[in-house]
Amino acid sequence: MKLLTIAILVIGLATGCSNNKWSGKATVTKPLQEDTMPDKMPDDFHFKMSYGVGAKNEIDTFKGVYTKDLVLDGVVQTELVFTNEERERIYGEMKKIELLVRSKKVTNQTEDGSYCGSDPVESTIISMVINGETLEVSWTTDNCQTQDLLELEGFVDFIHKELIVTKKEYQKLPSGTGGYD
Repeated sequence: MKLLTIAILVIGLATGCSNNKWSGKATVTKPLQEDTMPDKMPDDFHFKMSYGVGAKNEIDTFKGVYTKDLVLDGVVQTELVFTNEERERIYGEMKKIELLVRSKKVTNQTEDGSYCGSDPVESTIISMVINGETLEVSWTTDNCQTQDLLELEGFVDFIHKELIVTKKEYQKLPSGTGGYD
C-alpha cells in the first residue's frame, strides 16, 4: 500500500497542475515534529482521501478529481476541484480534531482486552502535503466506537456530505447498483 501511495505521489509530482490543484512543489520527507499542524494552512496544502468500503471513494486535490464507488458497477471519475476557501475549511477541521494525533489512538481492543469492530468495514486513508512534508494517516471502522473514531468518521462525513455531494460535478455522476452488507 505504501508503494502505491508513493507511486501516486510521484506521478502527482511529475505531472504538476494549476487552478487549486497540486503544484508539485513538495518532496517526501520525515513527518512533522510532534504531529502538530501549523495554525495557518500552508500554501502547498493538498490531500488525497480514499474512504468507504474498500476505500474506493476518493477525493484527490493533487489532481483535482473525485472517484465514486458504484459498488457492482465499478467506479467512475470526474473532475472536482475545491476552492481555496474549501481547502482552508478542511485544513481547519483537520487541525480542530487533531487528525494526526487522533488517528493513532484508534484501536480494536477494549480496556479489558476484548475486541470490537464493525461489518462492513470502512477504511480511510489520507495522504497530505503540509509545508513540503508528505504525511499519511489511516484508520478503519473495524475498531471500537471511541470518541476518537467518532471524530474521525465525522471528519469524513463533513468532507463527503458538506463539500463533495454539494458539487455539480458529483451530482452528475450515476448512482451505484447494489450495496455492502
